[in-house]
Amino acid sequence: MMLIPNLYLQFVKWKITCDYFLDERQNKNIAVSLFQGFTAAPFTPYRIGEYFGRAIIFKEKPIL
Repeated sequence: MMLIPNLYLQFVKWKITCDYFLDERQNKNIAVSLFQGFTAAPFTPYRIGEYFGRAIIFKEKPIL
C-alpha cells in the first residue's frame, strides 16, 4: 500500500539531488537512474551498489 508513495518520494529526492549537483533535469533519465540503483542494491553489501547503479546513466558526470 505504501509502495507508490515511497517510490514517488524517492524519485522526488533523487530529482532534487540530480538537479542541484548534476544539472540533470530530464525525468526519464532520473527515473532510469533510480531504478538501476534499485537493481544494483541487493547484490552489494550495505546497498552501496545503489549509488553506483544510479551513476551508470550519467557517464559524463563523476561518480563521487
